[in-house]
Amino acid sequence: MSIKRDSLDGLFSDAVREAADWTCQRCGRQFPDRKGKDVHCSHFISRKFSSTRWHPDNAVCLCATCHALVTDDPYEHAELMLKVLGPVRLGWLKERKQRIVRYRADDKKAMRAHFRMQLEDMQDAREAGITGPLELTAYD
Repeated sequence: MSIKRDSLDGLFSDAVREAADWTCQRCGRQFPDRKGKDVHCSHFISRKFSSTRWHPDNAVCLCATCHALVTDDPYEHAELMLKVLGPVRLGWLKERKQRIVRYRADDKKAMRAHFRMQLEDMQDAREAGITGPLELTAYD
């Protein structure tokens, strides 16, 4: 059974990819047109866990090939996340997964506003000529 995507998921996905400058964080492949089915927002911990679903530490920008590879190889996925986050942040993310979090409609509305503002700020930075990774901050 797949998990239904909503508007918050789409906005979060765009923000993750923009923060990575639409570049695969595993192989370095770039997507300069900033669109397409070949570049994904990949979650390390399943989206079924609300406590980590929209947390930037739980998502990386991956090309479709790398996404398929890490999906099929949990060890490779864990190694990638260790490389991206480091041991302390990865440990914190795993602890956060254990929290029971239920976001209400108002919470999700605030989260959409939070990620929309960050996405717009990152896009403005790109228009100003800033390249490379940008920081994407968590809502909570």
